Amino acid sequence: MKKKFFQTLFLFFMILTLPFSTNMTGMQVQAAEEQTGIENPTYTLNTIDGTSVSTKANPNQTTMLVFGKTTCSKTTTTLRNIAASNWIGNSDIRVVFIECNLAPQDEMISYAQKIESDKISYCYDDSSDIIMRVMYQYRTLYQNTRISSTTPFIVLIDQNNRIQKFLEGSQTAEVLKSEIDKITGTGNPTDPTEPTPPTDTTGYENKEYIFTSIDGKNVSTKATPNQTTVLLFGRTTCGNTKATLKNIAGSDWIGNSDIRVIFAEYNFASQADTSAFAQQFGCDKITYCYDQNNYAGGIYSAMFKYLALFQEDTHMTAPLTILINKNDRVQKCFQGTLTAEELITEIKKINSSETTNPGPTTPEPEPSTPTPIKVGNVSNLKASSGTDNVKLSWKKVSKAEGYIVYQYKSSKWKKIGTTKASKASYTVKKLQSGSNYRFAVKAYRTQNKKQVLSKSYTSLYTATKPAAVNLKVTPGRGKATLKWKKVTGATGYTVCYKTSQKASWKKLKNVKTTSFTKKNLNSRKTYFFTVKAYKTYKGKTYTSSFQTKKVTIK
Repeated sequence: MKKKFFQTLFLFFMILTLPFSTNMTGMQVQAAEEQTGIENPTYTLNTIDGTSVSTKANPNQTTMLVFGKTTCSKTTTTLRNIAASNWIGNSDIRVVFIECNLAPQDEMISYAQKIESDKISYCYDDSSDIIMRVMYQYRTLYQNTRISSTTPFIVLIDQNNRIQKFLEGSQTAEVLKSEIDKITGTGNPTDPTEPTPPTDTTGYENKEYIFTSIDGKNVSTKATPNQTTVLLFGRTTCGNTKATLKNIAGSDWIGNSDIRVIFAEYNFASQADTSAFAQQFGCDKITYCYDQNNYAGGIYSAMFKYLALFQEDTHMTAPLTILINKNDRVQKCFQGTLTAEELITEIKKINSSETTNPGPTTPEPEPSTPTPIKVGNVSNLKASSGTDNVKLSWKKVSKAEGYIVYQYKSSKWKKIGTTKASKASYTVKKLQSGSNYRFAVKAYRTQNKKQVLSKSYTSLYTATKPAAVNLKVTPGRGKATLKWKKVTGATGYTVCYKTSQKASWKKLKNVKTTSFTKKNLNSRKTYFFTVKAYKTYKGKTYTSSFQTKKVTIK
């Protein structure tokens, strides 16, 4: 009887506690399924020691990605703060520095030695713009209405491979550790508030940028109510840009109240130049914006952010046309010339999909759209240098329609010329003698009136030859004195002589000075002298042409 009583009591207790245990289990499952932050994309980058590093988080480690430049003082300060911290060696923290200014490997190795920490992984990419595009992909995830290009740009990723924090500018080790502690829960974490998802989920979220119009007004890229926005990035010097604007200005829809057209000049033309450009089209229905000085967060930077949304090549064909619907969603991206008819057709497609397919939709590819083509990278790039020119040559790329040649200057690649597919060479002219240069070549094909470029740059470092030495030789008693003016860009000079016109040149000495005396010569004998300027760059020597001077010794 007593045993039965206890069994009944135990059963009664289980019935009472069952709802609580069930609720607790449900709460645990729910907590496990909740995820904060943003899903982290995975990229594989090269390090200075020849290995590779993934941006994907390692188990039980908080990952810190530091995008910066070796030439940026704020980047250097932040990395030194990290290197000197008491947490840099912790096994639960991983720090990856990603150089986004195309610094070469040797420069990166020297920079790492300056930071003095082998606990930081140093990544570089001196031959293409992969890292630059990776950085822009992270910036598009940055929930901020005004994204600048301030460096360093820091991304904090938790152990579950979720992005939890973005930081810009110089940071102390204490601030960084505090943010890591919030993520791991060892500090005072704050739960991020997730934004309410918009009703319209087609396309991409449109980040707001503020441009300045030629009449001094602020112009926002944020969509205005009941208007489709045509955002056209172009140059005042570009024929394709002029043709597209001329088509728009002469269209029968440019005055429509439900369409807004903004032209954004991204080549840093002045207000006066942009105003003169606008007058060519005689259309006050287009808003013309310029950005003469603001490189970091202005039109040029915004253009690349829009490109990154569509994973387009960062060296595009102007103009770049972006279509933004009435719900402030970026829907389309086009490169090159567009007619007014093509534009209004695309605008109608956007408006039609909004009317017939309200709510979240996944756009299906149009049946007529051909399979995206790919173009192989250029290989076997070589350079042959002259005094004021460099001839580039490379191996032909199968199915390429042509090639685009770039020069790296002012910390970015600039297009300088094109060639047809039949000609796998290009001569860059009007260069400075004795100067360093870096060139790159990409192959391209055309699909849907848009250039499709090879994925990566193929680049090389080279230099032009120094100018010829202007030599003067003065004979003396048993000697000859050679003098010349300093040659711009020359590393040094090679002095040579011979005893007859047909004899071979004999090298006397390499010198850094602009004079040399050859002694122990025979009186009343004729000698021939020359001095050649030379320049060394990236392990290669470039030698000037030379003049021959004939003298008879006293």
